[in-house]
Amino acid sequence: MKSSGVTSILLLTLIFGSMSSGQAQVRPVLRPGELCSEQVGAAVATFEDADLEAAVRAALSVGTQEDLTCGLVSELTALTAENSEIESLVGMQNLTGLTNLELNANSITDISPLSGLANLTTVGLVNNSITDISALRALTNLSDLRLQSNPDLRIVQPLLDNPGVGAGDRIGLGSTDVRCADLTVLAANLVNVDVVQTPELGCEPLTKLPDEPVIYRTFEQIQIRVTVVAQGLEYPWGMAFLPEGDILVTERPGRLRIIRDGVLEPEPIAGVPYVGEGDVGIAGLLDLALHPRYVDNNWVYITYSKPVENGRTIALARGRFDGTALRDVEDVFVADPWGRRVDYAGSRVVFAPDETLYMTVGGAFGTARPLAQDPSAHVGKVLRLNDDGSVPDDNPFVGQVGYAPEVFSLGHRNQQGAAIRPETGNLWASEHAPQGGDEVNVILAGRNYGWPEVSDGREYRGARVAERPWQDGMERAAIVWLPSIAATGMTFYTGNRFPAWQGNLFVGGLMTGRIWGTGHVERIVLNSNGEELRREWLLAELGQRIRHVSQSPDGLLYVLTDAENGALIRIEPVE
Repeated sequence: MKSSGVTSILLLTLIFGSMSSGQAQVRPVLRPGELCSEQVGAAVATFEDADLEAAVRAALSVGTQEDLTCGLVSELTALTAENSEIESLVGMQNLTGLTNLELNANSITDISPLSGLANLTTVGLVNNSITDISALRALTNLSDLRLQSNPDLRIVQPLLDNPGVGAGDRIGLGSTDVRCADLTVLAANLVNVDVVQTPELGCEPLTKLPDEPVIYRTFEQIQIRVTVVAQGLEYPWGMAFLPEGDILVTERPGRLRIIRDGVLEPEPIAGVPYVGEGDVGIAGLLDLALHPRYVDNNWVYITYSKPVENGRTIALARGRFDGTALRDVEDVFVADPWGRRVDYAGSRVVFAPDETLYMTVGGAFGTARPLAQDPSAHVGKVLRLNDDGSVPDDNPFVGQVGYAPEVFSLGHRNQQGAAIRPETGNLWASEHAPQGGDEVNVILAGRNYGWPEVSDGREYRGARVAERPWQDGMERAAIVWLPSIAATGMTFYTGNRFPAWQGNLFVGGLMTGRIWGTGHVERIVLNSNGEELRREWLLAELGQRIRHVSQSPDGLLYVLTDAENGALIRIEPVE
């Protein structure tokens, strides 16, 4: 161990000043591990590592001949020492005023001296040799923590236990040995768990997709054949079937892909709206839908996270698809911005039978949670628009003071799926609760669906979201999941290839009960009133995160998996 020359016994330093008595002032010199707060009167702080001491002196502009008094080091608010060969942090416990710390690319193994630095908000410890982060459990002011490239770091329970870590915070854990399950829990707590990559950090599904078609037994259909049509889709979100049989698929990082004759074209479709550079969390390029008269006008509608002056918001764009690119792309609606957590907001777009369209705007969590009940805000709402983005005259709140005219329903948290039930023409929408309490709601004009005033769910730390799951003046969910399945895209089956499934609702799920590797499709049987009769899990054997389910024009079902190497999967009957 490098040494700064301080012995392990209590030293006395004679500090001679211009004292009228001519006597020497004696200051105790602390051992590197001793606390200034335990001393009476002035004392000199020391450090076990000479390179760390040199960095502190440089930050304070204090020469080597001057003492680092406790009062002096406690005033230091920012310390940067990268590539400085620092091995030990012993002595740092006396830098109690630190708010910003950057010690990247050193040889640090033990960070326990940081445990008492309660003012720390920004900490960079990238590329060290840290395995134990227990010291971070009590640092409740952390908002930007980077631990990437500590290859043997595995346990992040101290971050899960830290009551201050939550919505809006950023934690870098790339190139570590942290489990996917822990990353999922952090991401679910609205923590952006990597400042470079998306929250999944490239975690692979627990089960590799089969190379050949497989046959599974199901309840009313007896047997289905499951085939991987294409792979190589990066976090796909939405899909649309073109009249000639090709399939358009959005990728969250900002690309539109096309699958022709079962083959993913290598080059993306040009002309898509810009979603921004770098980290976009789990947003980006989201859903898409074809105009009901697509064969005449070629309009393709896309929802996406749009960069604006103070972050991002959710927007709806449209462009004419000519077979190779989107042309004449324009925003037809841009939601009012509400804060930087837009990067976790989901959005779907669905056309109604009357050719108006529904657009969901999620993201009502964290500081934006109350906005779900604010009728003047777009976040946490279902919006209804004409195909050019204008407001239909018969929207429920048109002309009412304090209400955004686009709002069709309110009280939603984060909608992830939407589909029209053919029997009624009503919109149904799935949405995420925090932990338990995922819902599918029947969306009716002007209704309030309760979030966050009522909920069946619990917060990520276990407490109930609300005292009651329902109250007068708010709509009860049609379907609820306890535990949650992280419900995603959905469709009502209307085809002839699966006669026993007609009218069933199919909903994707990313994972069940916060457990990694439990994603699946749920088939929900409804009676004529839209009330649930029974449920069946499909594709659970694949262990994939399911992002979307959609019916093709020829009556088959297609599924998108949510992964860095995402896939399009086809479900067909064994006849």
